[in-house]
Amino acid sequence: VPSDLPDRQRIRVVQAETAEFFFDFLASRGPQGTMVRIDVDGSEWAMLESLSDENLAKVDMLDLQVHPCHALPRGADRTASIESRIRSLERLSRTLGVVARTPDDKMAFRRGSARLLCGADKEDSARSGEESATVSYVSLKRLTQARAAKSGIADRIHLAIRPTIASSDCGGVDTGASNGDGGLHVWCFSVLQSILDAKAQLGLLGLSYGIATYDNWSRRLSDEYKIRTVLYDCYATAANSGKTPSLEGYKEPHTRKDVCIDSKER
Repeated sequence: VPSDLPDRQRIRVVQAETAEFFFDFLASRGPQGTMVRIDVDGSEWAMLESLSDENLAKVDMLDLQVHPCHALPRGADRTASIESRIRSLERLSRTLGVVARTPDDKMAFRRGSARLLCGADKEDSARSGEESATVSYVSLKRLTQARAAKSGIADRIHLAIRPTIASSDCGGVDTGASNGDGGLHVWCFSVLQSILDAKAQLGLLGLSYGIATYDNWSRRLSDEYKIRTVLYDCYATAANSGKTPSLEGYKEPHTRKDVCIDSKER
């Protein structure tokens, strides 16, 4: 900036160079992955008015302090300038959603010294230029995408584990090993019966991982269907859990191994 320029003109030149750098930087950015903070004591209006829709769409989140009355011109141009600033805010709201703002009360600009907002009562009020608001924005497009992605994950999980076999398809089910929602065990009778019929030939065996101090699953296989089981748990072991009556007295003997599925002994 030339050193012989008047102070006010030097400020305008610096503001213009800063804004140009900001626009060039946004132009070099990809369609997402940019967060912006602007707190420039009134210079935000020139930046916002010159910000293209294309560059604005690249902003994921924006924290912006606005000064509605800063350095307004006098006379007839004053109202036009205020209207221009309001239109800039309205334009932002079409691309970005407001997450929060301070002050958060719409009456904040209508009481006390704020009655002089933008010199409504007194054009040269010194206080009127001090009014400001800080606004946190988020890209509406990005928020929609994030919600869709989250919903998509949930939908895929739901579709992957939704029931597709009716009890009637199985000729009934055995739920005797179940113990509430956290211990749901539903066995299809038709398949269960077919493997029981070939138990000897198959060497039928039940493997249960994550036992703690009880296991309704292996208990029912043992006591109801005389199936051998092997129980795995390296956290709750015979050595550190003491007596575990619920794991004793199986009608069909079981084997207990102090090993976890990561193959590490604890």
